[in-house]
Amino acid sequence: VSGQVSPPSPPLSPGWLPLLDHDESEVTEELSFISTKYDLPLRQLLDTLPVDEAIKLALTTSNAHWIDRALAWLKSRGISEYFIPMLLHVSNSKSASQQARHSATHLIQRATQESTGPTGNGA
Repeated sequence: VSGQVSPPSPPLSPGWLPLLDHDESEVTEELSFISTKYDLPLRQLLDTLPVDEAIKLALTTSNAHWIDRALAWLKSRGISEYFIPMLLHVSNSKSASQQARHSATHLIQRATQESTGPTGNGA
């Protein structure tokens, strides 16, 4: 350990938000095509795409469209505790639609259930 601290990374550019306009399966399919065409490792392409950061940016904006798109992505994947504070913000946000606030609340409940595991089975 050298004691050096990495400089904070700059905030994600809003230019990444349109990524969320496509379903995750479409993005994966397109990257798979690119991976094959250019002989690039698919896993590396997927891992370097700033999806979580784009979702975070969308959830913290006051734009209802981007909030809705971020929620759509989160519904199709596991939700890490990383997103819970942002989902709490959306669930109480006046700039989010009633449907988005409800979806955010549901996702928080789902994340909480996933982190505690099923009840009543001794786990």
